[in-house]
Amino acid sequence: PRRRDGTSLFVTIAGAVVGFSLLLLIRLLVRADARLGVSLGMALVALTLGWNNSASADARFLTMSMALAVGAGAKAFLAGRRVGISYAPLLWWTLFNSLIIVASLYASASGIAWYLQFAALSLIVAWAAQSFLVTDVHAFFCSVVILGLGQTILAIAEVTFLGAPVLWGYGLQADGSTLLLSNPFLPGTVRAQGTMGHPLPFAMLVAVGLVYAITTSRPRPLPLHAAIIVILGVGLILSGSRSVILGVALATFYGLLIARRSSSRALRILFALVGVAFVWLADFGIQTLTHNLLDSGSFENRAGAIAAVPDLLTRPLLPVLFGSGYGAESRLFAAGYLQQNGFGIVDNQLVTVLAMAGILGVVVIGILLIRAWTRSDSRLRSVIVLLVVMLFSFDYFRWPPM
Repeated sequence: PRRRDGTSLFVTIAGAVVGFSLLLLIRLLVRADARLGVSLGMALVALTLGWNNSASADARFLTMSMALAVGAGAKAFLAGRRVGISYAPLLWWTLFNSLIIVASLYASASGIAWYLQFAALSLIVAWAAQSFLVTDVHAFFCSVVILGLGQTILAIAEVTFLGAPVLWGYGLQADGSTLLLSNPFLPGTVRAQGTMGHPLPFAMLVAVGLVYAITTSRPRPLPLHAAIIVILGVGLILSGSRSVILGVALATFYGLLIARRSSSRALRILFALVGVAFVWLADFGIQTLTHNLLDSGSFENRAGAIAAVPDLLTRPLLPVLFGSGYGAESRLFAAGYLQQNGFGIVDNQLVTVLAMAGILGVVVIGILLIRAWTRSDSRLRSVIVLLVVMLFSFDYFRWPPM
């Protein structure tokens, strides 16, 4: 154990050194009004490389310390003096994390040590992001797009000739074999994961970059922009995630047809609806995919999560209001408050929040989403649409890069 602790300390220090070295390069190479955005983009890169449920402990310590160093250092040394900053979102996010930590300690819930790491990282990132300029926002999302392209290239290699996830992946067995997940769009192939440890977070990363690229007005140069969209679209198909593709479709529909105000908006929406009806009636395999989705265990599990809400509200008053703490899902499954299909995963972040942070936690998340919506332009609102859709299909808090 002492040797293990010593190794973990060394890896953590090494990650911090690498993180501060990255900050030095950013300060030298990136213009001042984009440094903060690029820095948090680099923190995201670090997290996608090593902090997931399939990675080794050393990889998690390394990437966590890198991300912490980059996030804290960027805010302290690169943000400069910026006026007019509202820290209300940070206070709401602090309240949310405090709810989960207190509920976890009260219920002696498992996983509290892991959640403390997640909370520290998320609070530092939120603290730094409060100082974003418009140029920082664009720089950050450009980093997401570039990262999505890199992950897609790894996914192509994974599916075509590697035959296994890059670095590590979901379902990795002790003998080195991997539990392979079949891709519903490409029969005979597996769902790609990149370095994210699971197809869903890989798909989410690619999807955020794709929605941001699609909803960008008057991009230059146009051929390069089109190529980026095509490559990210390929990554999304390789992920095999039907729910994420639905989220991208709804986000794109909002960003291109609803959010853009013009005299032809109603006509564009009408043409889009006619196009959707044509694709559905012509049946290019869409109806079969939809039928398979509705008959799949994943859809049944997600529907079961929503059906479990009334049961969660029958808990004692304190857990209903303040939650049962992080990692309480296993106890709630066993007690019959969550799905009873044996899958053991909620697959709905709002239901998970209700379970671990209670009604108050759900209210805080709602306030944060509303505040983000009212302060965003149409392009960022399109990303929010994607994120909200995926709240009903994906447990974000299991994957720190999210």
